[in-house]
Amino acid sequence: MKTNGWAMLALAGLAALFAAGCEEEYDGPWVPDLSGQWKGSYYFLQYDKTAAGPDSAPAPAEAGKASKRGERDITAVIAFDEENHTRVTITTSLQGRAHFLYGNLDASGNMVLTDQYDGETWTTHRRRATPDLIEINDLVFEGGGHSGTALGLRTIRLDEHLLAQQAEESVSYFDP
Repeated sequence: MKTNGWAMLALAGLAALFAAGCEEEYDGPWVPDLSGQWKGSYYFLQYDKTAAGPDSAPAPAEAGKASKRGERDITAVIAFDEENHTRVTITTSLQGRAHFLYGNLDASGNMVLTDQYDGETWTTHRRRATPDLIEINDLVFEGGGHSGTALGLRTIRLDEHLLAQQAEESVSYFDP
């Protein structure tokens, strides 16, 4: 089959013009849009020692088994890596621990983050992140290790999404 060279050239030219007018879009997995500025709280959820056994933590629904300690208001900026939207950073108004967290977000809203300050892992193990609520936790064990009796959860709860668009403050992804 013989093709018309002029027709092919014209089609290629139109395709180039169309492509020049379009922004390159992210084609990776879909993740909830959490970017922007948030308000919320930081607190320690202390378990009743009788309710927690070795390597376990009481279920959140167990009334009277945990109590909040040291709750304070915070703000946060959430940003995504421009080339890989599953990589996320959270910069909070806290100083030291939990000021800068980096890690991954999956399509189900599950987050696994690392605290730049102390290397601790923060996750959404109690509740998936949504565009309306993000709750991430750092499980704290007796003696400061990663096993034994669970004493409670350090918790960041962001429940007021101030800007659904990218925050004005630019935050780059921290890659250790």
